[in-house]
Amino acid sequence: MSRFRIPTAVLLALIGIGVNAVVIGPALVWSFQPGAPRNDFVSFYTAPALLDSGNLYDLRRTEEEQAKYGFDRERQHKLAFLRPPFYALLLKPLAWLPYNAAYLTWLVLSAFSLVLTAILWRHLGLAWMAAALCWSPAVAHVFLRGQATAYLVLFFSLAIALLRWDAPFLAGLILSLCGFKWSLFLTVPLFIVGRRLWRCGAGFLAGSTATLLFSYLVSGPNWPTQYWRVMLADSASPRVAEMANLRGLFHGLPYCATLEIIAASLIALLTWRTCRTAGSLDYAAAATLVSGLLISHHAYLYDCVVLVPALAVLARSSHFTWLRKYAIAMLAPFPILLLLFSPWSLIPQIALGCLPVFMAYEATRKG
Repeated sequence: MSRFRIPTAVLLALIGIGVNAVVIGPALVWSFQPGAPRNDFVSFYTAPALLDSGNLYDLRRTEEEQAKYGFDRERQHKLAFLRPPFYALLLKPLAWLPYNAAYLTWLVLSAFSLVLTAILWRHLGLAWMAAALCWSPAVAHVFLRGQATAYLVLFFSLAIALLRWDAPFLAGLILSLCGFKWSLFLTVPLFIVGRRLWRCGAGFLAGSTATLLFSYLVSGPNWPTQYWRVMLADSASPRVAEMANLRGLFHGLPYCATLEIIAASLIALLTWRTCRTAGSLDYAAAATLVSGLLISHHAYLYDCVVLVPALAVLARSSHFTWLRKYAIAMLAPFPILLLLFSPWSLIPQIALGCLPVFMAYEATRKG
């Protein structure tokens, strides 16, 4: 009879799906209704129309366009499009569908992306990767907010897999697609140079150049100024204390910007050291994901999906028992979920801030 026993990890994954379905299911169903507040997906859905009219970063026109699909400017903060123009171009096929059909397609593709992500990291244990994703509050929040982080983690995971399969130039091209939310991947150049992945770097440079050229082609020469102005608007970054990065950690302190810059510089140095000395590609990739999240100036709970493969690498491959347990604790729902409850958000922010130090220490000891 033992051969019919369901493995623990599979059972955990199924329970996680059930729990999240109960927790976020009603809100997801409601979000399809005409009178419900719109989540971030509406900014992606309306971006192609705004791009065609030349108003991609015009907040007034953005509100007018989104109001057609139920966005309530009285009850919600502005849902500006905070991505480069090339990403709006990629979203055009969704805009050809009715809103609800496009939204459902978006959610299905997000789920499929997470399944593929688990498969790409299957050498860490497919069932355990699935369990980690299914229990992650960040994954639940991706669906609840209609966010695109599932695609980001898929692109990064595919790039690392391609490096393992000795296809570095293609890996670099895939990595460049992460540029649609570049703020989470500021330490990718440290990863490429630290690991001496020159062909991957060539692919990354070629892909990044292509996306920039497409952005200029479809949005004109002034889009960087317009984009930067929207990015820096207060409405683009509400609830700073709940951010999963250094900005959230130091928010409200004297000289918070200076502290953030100093800490970001230190984390970049530690990441460089880890990428140079880590014995495995996976470990260096994990350090890149963690540091990218921390250094980013705009990251919330849903962006913590990028931590799942990083923490899984630590939980499965760290030589230090205490670090494996630390990673497992961070994979559990409770610590990360505290990001939604300031000032308790300091607990996961501090815990995340310690990770680059711990990883650099282990990589140096093993090196």
